Amino acid sequence: MEAVDYIPPGQLGYHKHGDKVLQVQTEFATRPRPRVTSSVVVDGRIVHKTDREWADDLTSEDSRKKLEAALGEQHKATMELVQERAAE
Repeated sequence: MEAVDYIPPGQLGYHKHGDKVLQVQTEFATRPRPRVTSSVVVDGRIVHKTDREWADDLTSEDSRKKLEAALGEQHKATMELVQERAAE
């Protein structure tokens, strides 16, 4: 796979549950392999992580928009998971 110059902006969200604040961070990284990663952080510790490998190239505007959409969808799904688990 060729080098990737394009890195989409990440997303950051918070969910307050009692006295805890859960932070959800979703970003794209190219090393060691291209992937979209969502991390749930509580008190500075990662308590849940989701990685989705990204095999598509990023040379066209269409492929970049597809990556941005996938990043947003994964972030939204992780936020929903955090909210569901906090409600249990």
